[in-house]
Amino acid sequence: MDKRFWLGLIFLLALSVRLFFAFQTESFTGDEAYFTLRQVEHIRDTGYPLFDDPLSAGGRHYLFLPLWHYVLAFFSIFMPVAMVGKLVPNIFACLSIPAVFLIVKRMTKDETAGILAAMVGAFMPIYLSSTLNSISPYSLSLPLSLFAIYILMGINIRKSPNYFILLVALLLLLDSTVYIVLIAFLLYLVLAAAQGVPVGKAETEVILFSAFASLWFYLVLFKQSLIEHGPSFIWSNIPDEIFNLYFHDVNVLQAIYLMGLVPVLAGLFIMVVYVFRRTKKAVYISAALFFSSSILIWLKLARLEAGLIFLGFSLCILFGEFVHILQDYLDKSKISAMKSSLLAIIMLLFVITSVPGALMYSQTHVQNSIGELEVLAMRNLALMSSPGDLVVVPPDQGYYIQYFSGRSTLLDQNFIGIDDIEKRLRDVRLIYTSAVTPWDILNQYGVDWIYFSEDAIRYYNITHISYLENRCFRKRYDNGAVQIYYYRCKR
Repeated sequence: MDKRFWLGLIFLLALSVRLFFAFQTESFTGDEAYFTLRQVEHIRDTGYPLFDDPLSAGGRHYLFLPLWHYVLAFFSIFMPVAMVGKLVPNIFACLSIPAVFLIVKRMTKDETAGILAAMVGAFMPIYLSSTLNSISPYSLSLPLSLFAIYILMGINIRKSPNYFILLVALLLLLDSTVYIVLIAFLLYLVLAAAQGVPVGKAETEVILFSAFASLWFYLVLFKQSLIEHGPSFIWSNIPDEIFNLYFHDVNVLQAIYLMGLVPVLAGLFIMVVYVFRRTKKAVYISAALFFSSSILIWLKLARLEAGLIFLGFSLCILFGEFVHILQDYLDKSKISAMKSSLLAIIMLLFVITSVPGALMYSQTHVQNSIGELEVLAMRNLALMSSPGDLVVVPPDQGYYIQYFSGRSTLLDQNFIGIDDIEKRLRDVRLIYTSAVTPWDILNQYGVDWIYFSEDAIRYYNITHISYLENRCFRKRYDNGAVQIYYYRCKR
């Protein structure tokens, strides 16, 4: 049967699974999704991103990469923004399926290996669960990165250098994870040179040009932030107190489970084979992506989620090479008649070890979306408060308040551009955990409302806020999941 049929079937199956989970709830997972929605709506209405945000940290200016928001804003012309957030990222994420197929086919000249590798990528637990309901830019940055790898493998083909540079330019404006891929390309040059693998002049030129042009672009774009924050800008100025919430230590067994046991074992086997016994340039590109992701995770220069996604897909591509050399070996052996059966067993092992985990993580991801009672509370806050009011919430709920209530928050998850971020974070913690009323803090920032939810209970490991019985605080809302208090003794 035509391989395009199987590729299309995998695409439709993966998209169906994604949409099945995504449409189980009307809301999205993670408050960063609602930052994206605010930007999309603002671009749709004005044509420009919201760089001067009056609601973030009491009002401030900051820079971010806007291409993802522009792409979604384009689709919002034709459908509601909420529908765009559910549908478009999942379609983009499924583009990783043909991308993996094309890479493996170009690397091995084996369509069967490409189809099986594409299936492994389609149901990789970490990528499926983290991109189906969070409007994540990884939905587009990963497929574009894979297509860049595909073009690099055939860079001597006419016009390929132009397409490669175009993809890198798009990635630069899309998401900062482009540096994972650019470092991988530089490592590829090093690996190839170390193993005596010849690299074409065109490859070397486009890689070096892309790397240095990208570095220059980011230095110019974020020059002011680099001056203000110094090296901490590399880690998004994340405060030390919560650094490990964003850059986790790696649990190796969990990481293997998130990427899939079968592609991990097959990919590692291929790297050992080619490092010590064989040389194949295309394999070295995938191996370089593996090393780039691993090093950046280890140095905590990449968020674990992003690092594991790129790490997993490097192994997925190498899995395709494993299938190819296995077929070659079986064709030359006395058990060639068993080739189809052995491949079926390998894919069955993948289904058993990865697909249930992918579905479980996806269900958990959807269940972690903001609840209806929280949304109701935030919409009521908009009715009770005035446009200039300041609300105290945990950092991971800041974007929720800004989107649903249209009110300014003392803190959110964008820490760049805040000089006193360590102090501000401590002050928010004290507002929730202090045994006595923190009058100075409340009056210093001009706090109007304190938002107390189940998320605050988990985030600060508390059961209640001790001083809220004081006459200066009035409970204005309580739906069982959320209590909202008005501070009426401002000085």
